[in-house]
Amino acid sequence: MFVTLKGGKKVAKLLVEILGIPECRCLKIVAGHNGLERQVSWTSAIEVVEIIRFSNEGDLNFVTGLRIASDDDFISIVREAYKYKMAGIVFALGPYITEIPKSVLEFGNSYDFPIIIMPWEVKISTLSHTIGEFISAEISRNPMPIDILKSILIGGEDVQLTSELRRQLRSSGFTEDCQYQVLLFEIVKRGENAEERLKEICEKLGNGIRRLYFGEAIIQMDTSIVVILRGHATKKVLDEKEKNEIENLATNTQMIVDDFYVRVGIGNQYNKIEQITNSYREARLVTKLISAEVQHCKNLYLYDQLGVYKVIWESRNSEVMVKFSEEILGTLKAYDDINGTGLLNFLIAYFRYNGNNMDISKNLFLHKNTVLYKLHKIEGILGCNFAQQETILNLKLALMIREVFNDK
Repeated sequence: MFVTLKGGKKVAKLLVEILGIPECRCLKIVAGHNGLERQVSWTSAIEVVEIIRFSNEGDLNFVTGLRIASDDDFISIVREAYKYKMAGIVFALGPYITEIPKSVLEFGNSYDFPIIIMPWEVKISTLSHTIGEFISAEISRNPMPIDILKSILIGGEDVQLTSELRRQLRSSGFTEDCQYQVLLFEIVKRGENAEERLKEICEKLGNGIRRLYFGEAIIQMDTSIVVILRGHATKKVLDEKEKNEIENLATNTQMIVDDFYVRVGIGNQYNKIEQITNSYREARLVTKLISAEVQHCKNLYLYDQLGVYKVIWESRNSEVMVKFSEEILGTLKAYDDINGTGLLNFLIAYFRYNGNNMDISKNLFLHKNTVLYKLHKIEGILGCNFAQQETILNLKLALMIREVFNDK
């Protein structure tokens, strides 16, 4: 389990500070000296021009030159790095790069974009690790009471916050004049043999989230990553730019791993820190109810977009809801259990494809007569008629309640 604490500000270091680290004194700036005040937020090692657009603002990029075949390739990767607001670019002099082209040096000086060289014998991974630790040290100097936040997430509003605990929260930026909201990344495995890769995926996703710097705390909980967001009443917690960054992060992570998919959900805003448990539960409901197919088209969903599901979830008497669902669907489920049929799952698919028999037949690989037979069978078991609007409404509502409260 990893935890990242932000302390309410973007964690970054000036490039000049990075170059002053003893282990980094092997780095030599050869152009763009006026850019030494640029902020370095992390490191990357992107060799391909087309991939730089997936980098994060403030990345210090290391390049071996393996994919550079001409001066045009040189200047292209530098221009792209500048375009996407990287902190600078470091070229390793060696078998692939013997010298830096004049055009690259001129570009660096003209745009105050740092061009740096390093010896081939120095490992990029060593420098990257050193720089990462140097940047992360800013976080450790201002730790937040992470155990308090985790207790609130898990225990809810029943957690008793003493005056001392509240003081610790305030000292970390969790004050009474803020709005709090939970952004949740749920990692769902596709196959049975994907468990060993879960830790790797969590780390990749966690690193990407940390580089965005919009959250106050990042906590891994089992197969999900919780990001606690903080805003003010006059400002939305997440603006459109940040929402796009989140969608891109989920999409890019999805491109890297085939045996997992990432669901993203956002709960409502609350003006008390102890209410983040409500936002957490709402975000979990979003990732639970939004299907993988739908999220593949649009990765970011808010609790307020759940429509009827939201009404069901906020019902004051969930037991009444569950009882209604069981009265409508209980007979069908019992029939499936006794006869080993899958009529309840067929009914779910029926509504997923909006009652279109052709789509159901195509996607479930069933003959159209088989589709009709199953529908008539369900009508007989439940004593209902699909031609009646009330039947459709009751069945859809019962299935939605079942999705929301399936743990009961």
